Amino acid sequence: MPPDDAPTEPPTPVPARPWRALLPRKTQDVPHYLSLVLSLLAIGISIMGWLQSHASRTLAEEVNRPLLIIEGVQTSESPFFSAS
Repeated sequence: MPPDDAPTEPPTPVPARPWRALLPRKTQDVPHYLSLVLSLLAIGISIMGWLQSHASRTLAEEVNRPLLIIEGVQTSESPFFSAS
């Protein structure tokens, strides 16, 4: 351990690496714009699919409702069918 009044060596500078610019960039260095755009596109397609299925379901519910609701049945004498 050097004494406190001993001169300290300055830190060595990190050499510049111009060759680094020639190498392909690492994945972690690249902005992930493409991933974000694809994710937002997938979310948009999912929302549109949900809206379409919701509209189809509400249309099917209205189409399948009966137009005539029978509340009761009464019989009467018919001239065509006799009980004889």
